[in-house]
Formats: sequence, structure tokens, C-alpha cells
Amino acid sequence: MYENNVYYNPEAYGLTIIGEVSWSEPHYGFDYTLVLTDENGKLWWGRDSGCSCPEPFENHEFPNDFLSGTLDELIASLYLVLKAEDAFCTEKEYEYSSNQIARIVEKCMLRRIK
Repeated sequence: MYENNVYYNPEAYGLTIIGEVSWSEPHYGFDYTLVLTDENGKLWWGRDSGCSCPEPFENHEFPNDFLSGTLDELIASLYLVLKAEDAFCTEKEYEYSSNQIARIVEKCMLRRIK
């Protein structure tokens, strides 16, 4: 199960996790966007959510269920979700998600991922 799951075993796909954004506080569930990079520096990201029963990204196939693009496209995608989630999240959750996005962007810039 874990060996075929990009969330738990990204190395099997030639990927490295840059970070993840949790869009809400975990109350017996999850709502994540996972950001990865491949060996060529290409960015990949995907979103999954569910209750505590399934594992995150257990039904996601790589690369079919993930998006890829530039750092600017990733940033636009993440802030689009943040804007949509703003109506449903607390101020604390909004700030936490914003900080996670900032850390991902910083890591990408340090790695010179464009």
C-alpha cells in the first residue's frame, strides 16, 4: 500500500517532497495539497482530502492525477484554493495555510526551481 503511494514513497517515482499545504485543521480527516519536484526540477502538485479511514493520495496515480507547471503556476493554483477556502476556514487556518504556501515558495526559490 505505502510503496505505491507517492505521499509515503515519493522516491519510488523519482520525486522529492517540497512541502504540503493543509487546508483545514485535521479533525479525523485530511485536506492536503502535496508539492513535489522530480529529478529534473519540474514541479508537480496534487490535492486529496478525506476522512481518517483512507490514506492520503491512496487513489492517486502519478503522474495522471497530478498537475505540473512553473513556480508561478503553482503559486497561482495554491492561492486560488486558499481564496476558495477562505469562506470556510477560520482565521487561524487561513494564516497556517498561507504560511505553508510561503515556506513552499521559499524552498522552491532556494532550490532555484522556476
